[in-house]
Amino acid sequence: AGSSPTISLYGSSYLKQISRSLDYVGLSHSQIEKDALTSTPPDSIDILFVAYDTADDPETVAWLNVFRATGGRLFTFFLLPPEIQHLTGIRQLEFKSPKYRGQFAQIRTNDAVPGLPPVVHQRSWNVYGAEPATDSVVVAAHWHNLEGQDTRVPAVLVGPAGAHLTHVLLDGDPE
Repeated sequence: AGSSPTISLYGSSYLKQISRSLDYVGLSHSQIEKDALTSTPPDSIDILFVAYDTADDPETVAWLNVFRATGGRLFTFFLLPPEIQHLTGIRQLEFKSPKYRGQFAQIRTNDAVPGLPPVVHQRSWNVYGAEPATDSVVVAAHWHNLEGQDTRVPAVLVGPAGAHLTHVLLDGDPE
């Protein structure tokens, strides 16, 4: 109570944008290299941002299970291996390429999670569909196109385990 959470980033794929965003809002964080996660005590971190290409080996999955059991929150991106889907309560669906230019141009939030920015401009080139696998997970944002029309494709899902972005965070809208 009253102290800042311990935040770490695991891996490197598209996490520089996350690091810059955390710096922008004044949240200190550390970087855990791919081979160092399993030697990190799971209860020493409150929030872990996981690069989309680092969470599918058995040792990492085992560590993440202990991390969640100690109350840690995961923030994941793009791909969700089956074991991580189970941990987050989020079911990954099919890969989606845009049907037209600018289909995944904006993330627009709803009122599910207070304090989220109403719009984040992204211009993502593809996404993985996702849906809540449990009642405790909600869709907090959808992808909108360049004209601001809702594509009805979930962009951000949030639940007790943390949050998932169906693409990676891009540098298009740092504020």
